[in-house]
Amino acid sequence: RIYNFLKNERSRQKEPKPAKFFKSGKKEVKLPKEDHSEEIYRKIDVLLDPKN
Repeated sequence: RIYNFLKNERSRQKEPKPAKFFKSGKKEVKLPKEDHSEEIYRKIDVLLDPKN
């Protein structure tokens, strides 16, 4: 789910950018390094929330 979300975010931005890494459990996930990266983090937090 998170992988697809990130893929969609990146394709929506349509510009290749240097990737920023953060660790989610044991997985390393690439994030586009953008001004709105905080928004992406918040969306990922929602996806990682066990209530969802």
